[in-house]
Amino acid sequence: MRARAGWLLLLSGLVGCAPAPPSLKSLTEIHEVSRPRWNRQGDLAYLSDESGQVRAHVRRAGGASAQAALANVTLAAWNPQADLLTLQYDPDGSENSQLMGWEPASGKLQPAAIKPGIIHHFGTYSRRGRLAYSSNERSPADFDVYLDGQRLAQAGGLNVPTRFGPEGKSLLVVRQGATLSQQLWELDMEKGERRQIAPAQGDSLFLSPGYQSRSRLWMLSNLGADFLGLVEWRRDSNQFRSLWKAGGDIEAWDYDRKTKRFAFSLNQQGYSRLQVQDRSAAAALEVGELPPGVYSQLAFHPDGSLTLQVDGPSQPSSFWRIWPGSPRVELVLGERPVLEGLRPPTPVRLTSSDGTVVGGLLSWPERPRAAVILLHGGPASQARPTFSPLLLELTRRGIAVLQLDVRGSTGYGRRFAQLDDGPGRFQAIDDVEAGAAYLRSRGLNKFALMGHSYGGYLAWLSAERQPENWAALVVGSAISDLPGYMRETAPWRLENRRAEYGDSQDPAYSPLTEVGRLKMPVYLYHGRNDTRVPFAQGEAMEQALRAQSTPLVWREFPDEGHHLMTPANRRLLTLEVASFLQEKLLP
Repeated sequence: MRARAGWLLLLSGLVGCAPAPPSLKSLTEIHEVSRPRWNRQGDLAYLSDESGQVRAHVRRAGGASAQAALANVTLAAWNPQADLLTLQYDPDGSENSQLMGWEPASGKLQPAAIKPGIIHHFGTYSRRGRLAYSSNERSPADFDVYLDGQRLAQAGGLNVPTRFGPEGKSLLVVRQGATLSQQLWELDMEKGERRQIAPAQGDSLFLSPGYQSRSRLWMLSNLGADFLGLVEWRRDSNQFRSLWKAGGDIEAWDYDRKTKRFAFSLNQQGYSRLQVQDRSAAAALEVGELPPGVYSQLAFHPDGSLTLQVDGPSQPSSFWRIWPGSPRVELVLGERPVLEGLRPPTPVRLTSSDGTVVGGLLSWPERPRAAVILLHGGPASQARPTFSPLLLELTRRGIAVLQLDVRGSTGYGRRFAQLDDGPGRFQAIDDVEAGAAYLRSRGLNKFALMGHSYGGYLAWLSAERQPENWAALVVGSAISDLPGYMRETAPWRLENRRAEYGDSQDPAYSPLTEVGRLKMPVYLYHGRNDTRVPFAQGEAMEQALRAQSTPLVWREFPDEGHHLMTPANRRLLTLEVASFLQEKLLP
């Protein structure tokens, strides 16, 4: 914990004695980088929004740079046999992802898998540069496996190829079922045969699987456990065994064959802890101090160093390099920490009405006057201490923010993540009410409720149950009519969503049923190209609120989908929501 503690002390020491913090507008203009990928020559590919769109960039080992002329890129991956990347991009936010080849030296773009209305998910490259991906071209609900443009295997459900075998003759494929349930199978590419590796039935995850040899696989899994750990599968016994546990989720890992070292990112109440370990030693190696936050994209390099992506409350998403066994740390790419006046969010625990303990992150101003409870989407997700101009600005203005992990959130083990399934949905509302009671116990009595996607759906239901609790609502891309949503959402999501919500026709699960109880001011937004929660869901709520004269700000984003991808739109939303909450909570 030394790295995190050092930064927390530094940040805390700045409160009250630092220069004036940056304006909200300047915070929204900070550029972030993400998804780093290095090739064998030491060239770095990554995503950045510095152009006003999220594009792929390359920074050569020698210092030269290039930018792809393609917007809304979500992934960039090197071909191991050529100076070529495959870019996955979402043309209009509808999640109909396409694959484009890019030669950074010439700037040339060449289609790899592009068909309008068809989804293509990048999978992996073989050592010889063969491209594996999945596509729902045959059926809107089913993703078959493709190799270099040719269908390799027909499969039902959402399948994504993840890794070729050592000789390039086999391919690992992960099938996503319910939110917290995956299957892992291996395709013999010569014989066309499949082998089920992970159980065909169950509620376990199998993340980042990879071959250590032809007979052994390593991966992250919670098979037979409450949390994600590193496990090994052996072909001769067809059995799994645990290699590494951490008392919480291991979220990212890498292994350096040369030094025989593991690197792990461990989730501890939302914050990441980096641990580097010799395979044969019990004690962890010294690592230098990094900004607190979330650590991902771990990668060892030939010189023994480790790079990772860091995203923290004071640190816009950026790339860092450490040298295990020494305190040496280097910022590779990205903005320096934004430190002025920051109070980092603190992990909290509180007790719901049925005795269930729920957690979250609390951002507490020096002199709080009101509070916002922020509900994340998913619900299989977690409040994380990442860079948010809106949260920084609200705290600066004296508005506390409780990012609440209601039951159904991840990061607290398998059982907690399943507590809200089906009938448990209404108990998640109890958790929201427990959050308001907790804030009252700390002397506050004026609250707003804010959520996106599932978080917005839960915000509707919570506000309708106890409208007197809330001075304002901010809701985005949220379900308003559950049966309608189940009819309208993208076909490939139905299996997953049925496991989460069931096929309930009970009107109590639809916020439109009790919309008449919503009299508080509402800020509502939705992307017109949303295929997860179709735009009609937001539009129906907008019309219902207007019909009963509920004070309403309605923001439609015609060029966005479920998540806002364009920096200008994200900036507009942040500025408008900050102004709205200021007006309603601190008149």
